[in-house]
Amino acid sequence: MIKFTDKDNNKQFIAIELKDNTAAKIIIENLKKTYESLQQANIIFDTSEIVIEIDNNINFGFSLNELRKHIKTVAAVTVTHFCVDTDEPTQRYYG
Repeated sequence: MIKFTDKDNNKQFIAIELKDNTAAKIIIENLKKTYESLQQANIIFDTSEIVIEIDNNINFGFSLNELRKHIKTVAAVTVTHFCVDTDEPTQRYYG
C-alpha cells in the first residue's frame, strides 16, 4: 500500500488495486496510450496498486466508470477513488 505525507492531505486520487500478476507498468502504459490526458498526470505505483492524482487543472476526458470498464479489459483490478486523510490509520477516506 502506498503511503502518503502531510503534503498529500486532502488530495484526491483514483486507486487501481491489482488482483492478478499483470505488472503495474504494463497497465500504466496502456492507460497512457488510451487516455492521452494521463501523460501529464501524477501516477504513483507499487506492486499491488496504482494511484492517479485527481488534478483540477487536468481535463481527463473520461469518467471513472469509463476507466473501470476499460481497465478491466486489460487486467483484473478494483478501481475506486479516495481522499487522503493523514489522520486515518489507512490514510484514506472513501466518502
